[in-house]
Amino acid sequence: MYYIGYTFQKCADHRVSDKKLYPTFARTFPPANQVTKSILALLLHFSWRKITLVVGDAQSSKWRSIAEKLTQLAELFNVTINGQFEYKVPHVPTDPNPFPRIVEESYIDSR
Repeated sequence: MYYIGYTFQKCADHRVSDKKLYPTFARTFPPANQVTKSILALLLHFSWRKITLVVGDAQSSKWRSIAEKLTQLAELFNVTINGQFEYKVPHVPTDPNPFPRIVEESYIDSR
């Protein structure tokens, strides 16, 4: 029996993380639970307990799944999510810049 390796650039589905079922599967984009653990570790390291999420719009499911998983973990570690803002993905320089407004509306209550 031969095993052929598969590499997928954008697959973040947690189901393929089971190496017993998918021993030759590799990806360049980690699943949401790995990404959110890193974000949470950074928040806790700097004692940032009140945050605001800035998430790519609903057309991009990877950002949505990361935001959902981070919301779940934040509650477990006593991190308050003050709000959530969305922006158009992809953001290109010719589009209006949504970030100054997002920062203005969230910076006082976050960190």
